[in-house]
Amino acid sequence: MTGDGFWVHAERMERHVVHLRALRARPANGGQARTLSGQYTVVDTRGSDVVFRAEIPSDMPCGDDVADPSPAPMVWTAPASAFFDRDGTPRFSTVYTKGC
Repeated sequence: MTGDGFWVHAERMERHVVHLRALRARPANGGQARTLSGQYTVVDTRGSDVVFRAEIPSDMPCGDDVADPSPAPMVWTAPASAFFDRDGTPRFSTVYTKGC
């Protein structure tokens, strides 16, 4: 690419809340793959897999007293490649980019 107007900022995604467009994921403890979309928290990356779960109140408490659900939401895994379209467009966007 040429020009001055292109820049990229990349950081680790663990503990970030993201909005996912539909992607295929499998329960971390094994089981049938499902298509998921919505807001999820990235828990970990293991090799080329992304581990994530549904967002819970303590993911972004903003100083409030919050209560998390019990039991905790199911944990899912998907290959990092599932988070991008074939042309490289991300199937996710970060949420709470400016904090509380």
